Amino acid sequence: MDEDKLDVYLQPVYCPAADMFVSAEALVRFQDEKLGTVKLTEFIPLAEKNGMITRIGRQVMKKVCQYVGENQVTENSGLQRIMINLSVLEAVRTDMVKNVTEVMKEYGIPTGFIGFEITETNSALGGDLFIKNMLELVNRGFAFALDDFGTGYANLDSIIALPFRAVKLDGSLVVASKENEKIFIVLSEHIRMFKRMGLRVIVEGVENQEHLDTIQELPVDLIQGFYYARPMPLDKAIEFIRAYNKGKADQGNHC
Repeated sequence: MDEDKLDVYLQPVYCPAADMFVSAEALVRFQDEKLGTVKLTEFIPLAEKNGMITRIGRQVMKKVCQYVGENQVTENSGLQRIMINLSVLEAVRTDMVKNVTEVMKEYGIPTGFIGFEITETNSALGGDLFIKNMLELVNRGFAFALDDFGTGYANLDSIIALPFRAVKLDGSLVVASKENEKIFIVLSEHIRMFKRMGLRVIVEGVENQEHLDTIQELPVDLIQGFYYARPMPLDKAIEFIRAYNKGKADQGNHC
């Protein structure tokens, strides 16, 4: 952290209805001279355990906002929102709302342009301070998505009780549903239920044509995965999104 070795990448998120990339997820990459590429599954759990995850979260937030502000991303890219992963440890800090709003103000970013993805991994989610912080940010125009639904963590209680705007379905559901009709039925019924609740449905992990064919008949709002775009460095991702979206917003495409 002190040597600023963490890189921020963006993975574009595709909207089939508009044929545009309207969102992106900010992701952390760690490349070390001696260790090489360090996997997220290795250093994120350690960062959560020793409390460094909150510092990582603030650094990701600052890098995203700085790049967006300095490159006028909100005005000429077609992007509607960039989603940042929010750890439970960060979400229950008393200064969380203050830290977020100060960074946004510093770089002149409209509040609706940044959203947060949060995975339910422990009992802290749904705690009083988390709910207070979440509601305050929602009232200020921020959006929250429940991440990794279907991995065994997320449950319907959280979706019902908390003001999530979107649910992100884990890609493992897509893969499993291709081989198991019962899983496909569960997946499709959950999607229809979320839509009736007014939630946007995002499916991640769509890596090939076979995965895409599986969800083609489902009312999915957004798709994330290697089939459409891999994670890229900030500048490359924005360049890619701008090039793809060029002129499409003027054609009346909506998402």
